[in-house]
Amino acid sequence: VRPINGLDIIAPTAGGLFVAGREKPVVDLVAGADAKAGSPVAIKILALDDAGKLEEVGSVSATMPDPGKTAKVDLSGAIGKRLGCFLAEGRCGDKSVDAFFGVIPDVDKALGGKRAPFGATDLHTDLECETAAKLGFSVNRMFVGWGGLVPKRSEYKFDWLSGMFDRQEKHGI
Repeated sequence: VRPINGLDIIAPTAGGLFVAGREKPVVDLVAGADAKAGSPVAIKILALDDAGKLEEVGSVSATMPDPGKTAKVDLSGAIGKRLGCFLAEGRCGDKSVDAFFGVIPDVDKALGGKRAPFGATDLHTDLECETAAKLGFSVNRMFVGWGGLVPKRSEYKFDWLSGMFDRQEKHGI
């Protein structure tokens, strides 16, 4: 968490992505140490129009939580049923901050539960695997250095590789 100018907005989901119909686009409003609890916060939502220019698509009002605390802010009313990448600009007095987030189609629903024909490369962490799964990736190609598998002649190390496979499998990859 990195409160800037006394506040921050964070999309708390994997990759900042919300799956339409399954997850409400709810961001965290984080109050920094110098924030004034109870102050009004205006959050403007922008998206790219057909010409590639940012346009305001909606806004929401929130209240600044106590310093060091977080408040959940539901942006669904501001973006409606739109899909895509959005910019949330928060302003409280003369302080401002912004964050990007995305609302993506439900790939599982669109494919009727069938295995998606999409793949990723080198997924290592839970966050990477969770984000890839949300995007519909079902396979992962990994580049593995021989030196990591066989550090010395006749010495084999597969633990780290098995851990990566376990993380990917946990997310359906």
